Amino acid sequence: MTAITQTRTAAGPVPAAAVFPLRLRGLRTIVGALLAGAMATGFPTAAAAGDLVIGVAGPMSGPLASAGKQYRAAAELAAKEMNASGGLNGDRLVIVPADDEATPKGGRAAAKVLAAKKVSVVIGHYNSTPAMAAAETYTQNEVLLIAPQAIIGKLTDAGAWNVFRLAPRDDTQAAAAAAWLARRAANRGGAGSKRIAIVHDTSAFGRSLAELAGKALAKSNIAPALSGEIPPGTRQTQLIVNQLADRIATARTGAVYWTGGSAVAGRFLTALRKRKSQALFVGTEVLAAREFINGMDPDAIAGAHMTLPGNRTGEAAKKALLEKLDIDPGKEDASPAVAAWAAMQVLLQAAKATGANDPRRIARAMHSGTAFRTIIGPVSFDARGERREQLYRMYRWQKAEDGKLTFVQATDAASRGGQ
Repeated sequence: MTAITQTRTAAGPVPAAAVFPLRLRGLRTIVGALLAGAMATGFPTAAAAGDLVIGVAGPMSGPLASAGKQYRAAAELAAKEMNASGGLNGDRLVIVPADDEATPKGGRAAAKVLAAKKVSVVIGHYNSTPAMAAAETYTQNEVLLIAPQAIIGKLTDAGAWNVFRLAPRDDTQAAAAAAWLARRAANRGGAGSKRIAIVHDTSAFGRSLAELAGKALAKSNIAPALSGEIPPGTRQTQLIVNQLADRIATARTGAVYWTGGSAVAGRFLTALRKRKSQALFVGTEVLAAREFINGMDPDAIAGAHMTLPGNRTGEAAKKALLEKLDIDPGKEDASPAVAAWAAMQVLLQAAKATGANDPRRIARAMHSGTAFRTIIGPVSFDARGERREQLYRMYRWQKAEDGKLTFVQATDAASRGGQ
């Protein structure tokens, strides 16, 4: 759910909400089914007069290229399906990709390229900082921006007419986690329950979320007992992991709130358990990623908690979509494809409601309070372009009798773990 030159993995897999069934074979679809949430494959490649040109911006190269390519693939699927059914309000959809390299500089460059190609709408960016860097160019050029996974609050703080996001803001995730941890501390009692460590991975996403969580906990009169950072991918990473684990175990910390990426999270949790620390391990949606549990001891993973956004139903629709896109969620994070698909569903339904493909008219339809039906559940927006359905819930990994791991919603704030 995870982002940015961040290790967002905005990124853990996000199970989809219920939508109309997707056909796995053939192109026997109709416009009504598409607008309710079902789309098929392919895309046009060259724009002409009367076309609706849609930009897809994201990291098409570098370590996060998988996310950008999933954005493009989902948009291409939607465009081909819509065009096979006669287009959108009489216009053919054309997809134009742009590589933002997951950097602010790349975001600005991508926005200029897309504006020069006369796009009306952009689906992107995967990361928050490129999206923020690009937003001004889109506004100046009358381009509607729908950001599927950018979570940093500043993106929509200005309330621009053309900027919308599908992912909940980072501060809402931090607030949800902090409130849950505070309730847990109150329910359990004892000084140990209030000894909470907050650790990030030095990314913009991780650092921001850690700061916001600390402020939210302070409102419940809980001061973090320990804070730290673990830079990933360095020669010192494992040494720092071990040092922090030593400090947490020695301090008999009751809970650890991790705001970094999934790969380091697994190493960190393993180090804690090797030191016999029983601290409850809580993280963001990145803990739902397969990268977190692959190769890990199931007994160490069981009990780890994470905040996840939205309704967790609709797995059949998500599975069908990923099969069409040839994406194996067991091998890579599939949330970018699901999020981009949802963004295209919102765009198509809003444009259809207005009867025109003008960006400002589509934006007014999106600001109207209408709940659009998508693969991630109902989506509606407030005056700033924020999702109104900003509902984070706490989930936990559990080990089944057959030894397999699955995550379920945590039923209360008094979960096991901690001193």
